[in-house]
Amino acid sequence: MSVLFIKINNFMCNNSFFSFMNEQKELLLQNGQFKTAVSYSCTLNSFFNFRRGKDLGIEEVTSELIQSYQSWLKQRGVVANTSSFYMRVLRAVYNKAVKKNLTVQQRPFEEVYTGIDKTQKRALTIACRGTKTLSVFVALIIFIALSGIGIFSLCVFFPLPLITSFFIFRLACCTHSAIGSEAR
Repeated sequence: MSVLFIKINNFMCNNSFFSFMNEQKELLLQNGQFKTAVSYSCTLNSFFNFRRGKDLGIEEVTSELIQSYQSWLKQRGVVANTSSFYMRVLRAVYNKAVKKNLTVQQRPFEEVYTGIDKTQKRALTIACRGTKTLSVFVALIIFIALSGIGIFSLCVFFPLPLITSFFIFRLACCTHSAIGSEAR
């Protein structure tokens, strides 16, 4: 059970948006959709911080609230694509709640940006060995290995693209070591 879920349980209300979103994340994990679960967790952490830990009912997700969240993200220097990503995740969770008849569709995401801007590719390559990006990535791996911190707790400390890169790297390492041990 993640630390965030424990915090959420302390602030729950009826038809809790945070609890519903956490349930959706857990379903994704059970279905093996790890990268999507990480995305849900990071979005949940961000929205939780915006709300200062105060939960809300699903029916309280309004256009004004979502616009306020988008402004809050912008004030903190979050780039448009990351903000849009969070909005798309929240919209997906909200639409699942509507589909389960937990709230009436109010279209709270119509007034916020949910597009994707074209950006320069920044993937790690063999050519970038020794650069700051690779150093940060290696430092992240060492930090996690030594601290025992969970992957979902990383959303508080590191940007989402770095976390997802690490998560994929970690899965590849686990898969590689499992394949290597079978060969023995």
